[in-house]
Amino acid sequence: MNIWRKRKLKCPFCKQVLVSGPMRDFETIGEHVMCPNAENLPKKPTLECACTPNVFWEDGWGDMYIIANSREQYLELCQKNRPALNSGSHKFNREKKREAVWKTLHIYWLVRRMWIASIHVRSLIRHHRFARGYRV
Repeated sequence: MNIWRKRKLKCPFCKQVLVSGPMRDFETIGEHVMCPNAENLPKKPTLECACTPNVFWEDGWGDMYIIANSREQYLELCQKNRPALNSGSHKFNREKKREAVWKTLHIYWLVRRMWIASIHVRSLIRHHRFARGYRV
């Protein structure tokens, strides 16, 4: 567990605290960006949960990694891809969702105000035409 982290990471499926697993050699996204063709990957600490035997989480950001024996199993686990609770990745995903909700609400209220304003303008135009003797 990192020093800066105050809360322990939890499994997103069963909400229990993740326990440290074996050291594994896997490639994080940052390592892949820096050196995409790396062959010798360093062993890094992992976190595991008993409820998901083919999944482990990175100890740093809490990203989920999958150990799959078949393509079907891989695709099934990819649909459940979730970072560990209380991790940096979980917080980032939560902030993205919150931001998307606020954008949607802002657009809704903007469109609603424009619609109400258009009704008001239409009624003013009709009133002006009738006042001058024009027919609609």
